[in-house]
Amino acid sequence: MVGYLKYFLIFLMSGCYLAAIALAVVAPEYPVIIYSLLASALILTLGFGLKYRVLIIQFFRTNLFRQMVSEFTGLFLIFCILGVINYLVFKNDFVKDITSHKIHTLSNQSIKAMKSFEDKKVSFKIFAKREEWGRFTSLLELYRNAHHSLDIEAIDIQQDPALVAIYGVKESGTLVIEVDGDRFKTIAKNELAITNLLLKISNPNKLKLYQVVGHNELSLSDKNVIGGNFLKEKIESSSFEIQPLELTSPIPSDANAILILNPQIDYLEEEIKKLKKYISNGGALFITLSPQFNGNMLIKFSDFLTHLGVRLVNGIVLDRLATQQGSQPSIPVITNYGVHKILENFEGRTLFPLTTFFEVLVEAPYKLSPLVGTAPFPASWGEVDFEQVKSGRSNYDEGFDYKGPLSIFLAGEYEDSRIIISGSTAFVSNQFQGQSNNFNLFLNALSWVVKEEALVSLDRPQLKGNIIYISDIHVSLIFYFAILIFPFLFFIMAIFSYRKRLSR
Repeated sequence: MVGYLKYFLIFLMSGCYLAAIALAVVAPEYPVIIYSLLASALILTLGFGLKYRVLIIQFFRTNLFRQMVSEFTGLFLIFCILGVINYLVFKNDFVKDITSHKIHTLSNQSIKAMKSFEDKKVSFKIFAKREEWGRFTSLLELYRNAHHSLDIEAIDIQQDPALVAIYGVKESGTLVIEVDGDRFKTIAKNELAITNLLLKISNPNKLKLYQVVGHNELSLSDKNVIGGNFLKEKIESSSFEIQPLELTSPIPSDANAILILNPQIDYLEEEIKKLKKYISNGGALFITLSPQFNGNMLIKFSDFLTHLGVRLVNGIVLDRLATQQGSQPSIPVITNYGVHKILENFEGRTLFPLTTFFEVLVEAPYKLSPLVGTAPFPASWGEVDFEQVKSGRSNYDEGFDYKGPLSIFLAGEYEDSRIIISGSTAFVSNQFQGQSNNFNLFLNALSWVVKEEALVSLDRPQLKGNIIYISDIHVSLIFYFAILIFPFLFFIMAIFSYRKRLSR
């Protein structure tokens, strides 16, 4: 039994040394544990040396020791060479994303935004719970690939309350970007939030939007499911400032765009004149509508749309294919889009609940492009008999209803003026805030209509396969098996194999 004691001590010493080295590499934030393991290893080494000093001196004089020194010297030189290569690679980082959907690659917009700070000192400080660091730093590292001198620091909001107070952090996941000493904050939910903050920093002047009120429009302060509070948050987080506007007053000269979100009461003639004058001077309009189930109450506003080259059809789009994708016929699911600057690299599905549709007039002054259209007939059609819809017995009636595909989202431009017209308002209501593509499309169109394509919305690519979720327990098991258990097993097997070869 005594003879095995030295082997046990060797194994225990080796384990402490390897564990200390492994933790120092992968978890340097635990210095107490690292130093404790190292101190234990040193004490064991000292005790082993005192107890077996005679055997150790004899071992140093054997050919086996000389052979081991020679082999370890060779290994040490190999590790030195690999260390130099690793250092050169780290200093001249090269990243190759081999995933089919480029999920580890920033969009071109994000790369350009980051490169605009090449001549400035930039640092990212992410304030989050320690267990959440991984999902934030993996995204931030993508930005470091575009700006190699970028400093990234993760701060535990539970362990560093002083820093949390100094930086005014109130929520886990807060990213503080420091540029030449100036601080800016956002919640690092995704690439969109970070890149839009970078764009704001490079262009601090917010774009002015005015939402027309006084016609029972969508309320951007309403937090109910049919309200637009979430839309307002998305707009304001994308370098826009939005204010209400009554058309009884003059349209402000600093208006980058006017939003008309689902009016239910018709406009006065004087209000229509102001809108016409505004767009004739190069203004921008973003209009969203919905079916008028009690009859078209927007007579003058419909005439205004005709002036733009669009005929509003007071009907509702029904889509039979929507039921196959878990939706309802009154909520068309769109996966195919038109060709336009707004839709560059835009993928995924969007939902357009309770949407009406339009006809583009032949002599339209605006150059109108359908961005979103429904499936061809008989998959979809435009129902104009709302009584059939209410009874749940809707069928296509030849000569009355409209065959798909139907245009439900249009973009148009004429000289210096731009317009966006959507047949659905509910697609950006609070009820659909989980449909990120709906809001991305809205923000894309909004950025285009104000001629600020640099702010076109983006999001991480969507995977078509299944995502594998790993729990914290699984992550811990992977860590201990990969860093501790497997290396020790292989180390023991190597010693056993080496001794067996020597005994032959």
